[in-house]
Amino acid sequence: MAAGQLPLLRTGLLFAAFLTLCGSTNTTTPAPNPQTASSAPAGSCTVGGSNQVSCNFGALPPGQSYETGDPQQTAGLQGYYNLMSSFLRTIQPKDAYDIIKSFLNGGFDILNFITVSPGWQKLAVDYIGWVICGALGVAFFLLMPLVGFIFCCCRCCGNCGGKMQQKESDRTGCWRSFHSVMLFIVTVFIATGVALALMSSMQLQPSVTGVGETINNAFSDIPTYINNTKTQLNFVCNEQFDVVYDAVIQDLNNRGPLIGDPVKNGLKADVDPAIQAVLDMADTMSDTSDALQAVNNSLTELQAKGTDLSTNLTNIKNALDNFTCAGGDTVCDNFIATLNTDGLKTEADFSSLSIGSELQSVNNLLSVNLTSLALQGKQEFENISGIVEDTSASAVQGIKTQLDSVRTTVRDIPNQLGVIDQISSMISGIQKTVNEIVGYVNQYVVYVGYGAIGLCCLVLLVVVFNLGGLLFGACGSSKSDLPSERGCVSTTGGNFLMSSAGFAFLCAFPLMLLVFVLFLAGGLVERNGCQPLEPPDYELIVNTVDQTNFLSNMLCQNSSKQLKLADGLEQCGQGKGIYAAFGLDCVLNVSEYTNFRTKFPNLNSQLTDISSSVNLSSIVLLTEDAKDNLKDFNTSGVSGIDFDSFLNETRKALTAADLTAFADNLTTAAATFSDVSNQAALEAITDDLRATQTHGVDAMQSHVNTVENNINTLQSTSATLQNDISTILTTAETAENKIHNDGPSLVQSSVTNYVNRVLGYGDKFGEHVEDVVNNDVGDCEIVKKIYDAMVGNICDWFLNSLNGFWFGLGWCLLFYIPSIIFGVKLAKHYRRMDSEDDAEYGDYPSYNDGYPNAQSYPMHDMKHPPPKASAPPNWHRNSNRVGPPPESW
Repeated sequence: MAAGQLPLLRTGLLFAAFLTLCGSTNTTTPAPNPQTASSAPAGSCTVGGSNQVSCNFGALPPGQSYETGDPQQTAGLQGYYNLMSSFLRTIQPKDAYDIIKSFLNGGFDILNFITVSPGWQKLAVDYIGWVICGALGVAFFLLMPLVGFIFCCCRCCGNCGGKMQQKESDRTGCWRSFHSVMLFIVTVFIATGVALALMSSMQLQPSVTGVGETINNAFSDIPTYINNTKTQLNFVCNEQFDVVYDAVIQDLNNRGPLIGDPVKNGLKADVDPAIQAVLDMADTMSDTSDALQAVNNSLTELQAKGTDLSTNLTNIKNALDNFTCAGGDTVCDNFIATLNTDGLKTEADFSSLSIGSELQSVNNLLSVNLTSLALQGKQEFENISGIVEDTSASAVQGIKTQLDSVRTTVRDIPNQLGVIDQISSMISGIQKTVNEIVGYVNQYVVYVGYGAIGLCCLVLLVVVFNLGGLLFGACGSSKSDLPSERGCVSTTGGNFLMSSAGFAFLCAFPLMLLVFVLFLAGGLVERNGCQPLEPPDYELIVNTVDQTNFLSNMLCQNSSKQLKLADGLEQCGQGKGIYAAFGLDCVLNVSEYTNFRTKFPNLNSQLTDISSSVNLSSIVLLTEDAKDNLKDFNTSGVSGIDFDSFLNETRKALTAADLTAFADNLTTAAATFSDVSNQAALEAITDDLRATQTHGVDAMQSHVNTVENNINTLQSTSATLQNDISTILTTAETAENKIHNDGPSLVQSSVTNYVNRVLGYGDKFGEHVEDVVNNDVGDCEIVKKIYDAMVGNICDWFLNSLNGFWFGLGWCLLFYIPSIIFGVKLAKHYRRMDSEDDAEYGDYPSYNDGYPNAQSYPMHDMKHPPPKASAPPNWHRNSNRVGPPPESW
């Protein structure tokens, strides 16, 4: 093979296997329209737990259908063809591949191979059967006309059965029957050979037409195969790559949540409690302020009402102390003298209680909105996703630019198959030439069929003459007929048999020449070309192409890998792609071009650089103002309030005496007064006392209860206030330190997972590409089908028909010799003889009645046999008889 043809052939073998990823030469030849495959679903990608990417790609478009069909069957002649194949295996039991191996290895010199030992010795051993059969054919071709000529001359001279005389004996009838049976058997064999040769010849024309159609279909299917492969490749490089591209772009746009959310989840366990504690403390501070304000308001009210109560009680006490009984009422005087008014005074003193300074401090602290500061810190923490998006914007833009470049490169792959279009154009030219040749052959193959049928009819003449001779001879002969008196029918039968022998001599040598040529041409091709190509062994391919590493040397020039054509055909039959079937990874390892991590290292590094662009040091959960506010609240004095003093005062009775009981006592005493004016004066004081109880003491008691409840609330809150604030400050500081210290590592880990997720789409696409390249793109099942159709139709149909034709003719020629022998022998018994071989006996006297004696009976003058009742006695058959015995005896 010329060196310049290797790249074209190599590309033609590899185009369907996605090998153009290595970067074929650019061409302006357009790729197939991608819209042709858009109807097929390209697929989708999803992400599960742990950022595990899963892509479900759709099936590749099926493409156009192929025209190559199954090979033609042998139409019931398989047993006959198997017999012919067995004959060829018999004359050449062992396959001979040395010449083919030497040719494939290069530097083959056929003259040197034949003349120099051991080449010719090996060739002689391998082809000794062909030599013997050829020698026998040549001998038959040369000797048959020579023997016929000698036989003809011999008969013309009256020898070799040429004399029209026949000597009969007791065994003449047995020989005639034996020759008839043997000739009939030989004729049946010849007829069988003619029938098989005729049926085979009738397959020549359709087989040639079928082979032409197979070749035409094969040349039509190759461009279809190329277009289907390019369509599938275009579908993978456009629609299915866009599935991955869109998923990657979507993840790049969603990088904030995808990277920031895992970081927040890693910090949330520390940050959320700290922020919530600050918010709770802000609520506590507000509640404390409200409680202080309520206590302060209640104290103010109590102090005012306490003053009024004290004044009222003082007035009532003075009125009682200065009460003067009128009218000499001794009972009144005695009661007044013994009345003790010391209990008419306030017991609880609220004037010394004050929380004004603490309230002022708390109100001053509440001027700083701690809740807003805490929510601001929370918002900064929640905005980690926004920080990621903002700080990685420039890096992501670079990644998108590179992805667009990758997308352009991948989409341009189908456009780099211009050399395949050249192959298609070349195939179209070859197909046109083949179609012209096939048309020319089909135009004249009919005449070849006619010639084959004519040759079969020529051989059939021998059969017809033999059968005619047997039929006429058997029907027209009688055992009682003398040889010189045989009838016309019997003589016609003998003439048929002699004509059969004559035609056999005349036709044998041209037929043998034809059989000899067809035997060498068709037989050698069948035995050394077709039989070793049959699957599943592919012996010819295994022992020549594969053993010589022809494909490996041509395609894998820099690799030690061995490509096996036979294995490739077997894999194609199983539906594999051409890349996997023929192991073309030695030419190009597709995985190197589908591994995005190594094929596009910048993409990996740019994605990884996102971690360095994300800075969490600016996140502050509590500002310094918020911290100072908490610390100031801790020293605001709330926790230093003397709650016991408050509670002691609130738990005291408001008056020293029970005013209601005191008033009841005055009412009872007044009732004993004798002077009505005294009663009225004391009742008036009693009414003032009762009014003081109702409007003074009872009203103050509700304020006292409120103050006591607020004091209890303040006491319970302030009990742990300092520890709570210290804990909050520590927790917030710890959370901030975790953000600043552990945040970068969490960002790095999140970015790593994000990178693996983004590149995971590429990994899945790479796995998909490897799978479809190995199994779907360039599905070479049609290659195996074309191979089977070519081998089947050329070998099993055309060559079997051709070989069946010469094998049948050869079969007939083999039985020509016994046909001639038995035909000539039998013709002697059917043809009318000119005279008998015993004419020297002379005349004998006639007879009138009976037999004068045994020796005077003229046997050869007897025209009709006597009746059985007057048959001569057995003594007439003694050795002293004169003349031959009649056949009827």
